[in-house]
Amino acid sequence: MKGISNNLTYISRDGQLEIEDQDGQVILGKEAVADLKAEWRDGGMPIAADSTMRDAFHLVLSMPTRTDPLVVQRAARDFATREFSGFQYALVLHTFETDPDPNPSPHPHVHLTVKATGLDGIRLNPRKADLQRWREGFAEALREHGIEATTTSRIHRTTHERWKIQHLRDRTTREKLVDRQKRQTHMPGKRREVMHHYQQVMRTLARSDRGEDRQLAVDLVRYLEGRGRTPETERDRGKDRER
Repeated sequence: MKGISNNLTYISRDGQLEIEDQDGQVILGKEAVADLKAEWRDGGMPIAADSTMRDAFHLVLSMPTRTDPLVVQRAARDFATREFSGFQYALVLHTFETDPDPNPSPHPHVHLTVKATGLDGIRLNPRKADLQRWREGFAEALREHGIEATTTSRIHRTTHERWKIQHLRDRTTREKLVDRQKRQTHMPGKRREVMHHYQQVMRTLARSDRGEDRQLAVDLVRYLEGRGRTPETERDRGKDRER
């Protein structure tokens, strides 16, 4: 209950922002928030003082900067009404203009804290599929209010970010290879030949589907840059001395 109390204080900015509950009632001010905490502790399915279970879930429903905050709030309200019927919850809108936090987020978002045990005694036990359904439910509510919204799972977003990072690395490697090839055109014949073989190897590695191959291409580029000149074998240097 201590964690829930701290959460309700935080999302309401210690009573400065309006909390809306599952019945549509508005809670504003420290005393009203204190009454809400007592209601969560003792009402419905009471929360034991020594509880070791997760007694509430905290969701953040966020949209890009230029989205109308009131539409985000309405969509969050509709989503909560549909998804958490029979549960106690607290809903608070945060905007850049109204949030008293000294460093407010520029993205309009709604904090939604839901009591884990419903009035019928059934407990929430969200899995990955449930989290995705929640995302889709919020996106659907946004579309109903005129905002085009789609959703992807966290794993898809993470994979996409990894692809962008790897794509950037591959592009950087290729750019370095082209730049180095241009610089090597004025090298003496033997050194140019050696560098040509390096270029072929690095191109092949950079185009590979295997991450370790592409990483080896990056390492080769760094190796050559670190030397500051075309690498030569001991045998090549011996031949040069003989000449």
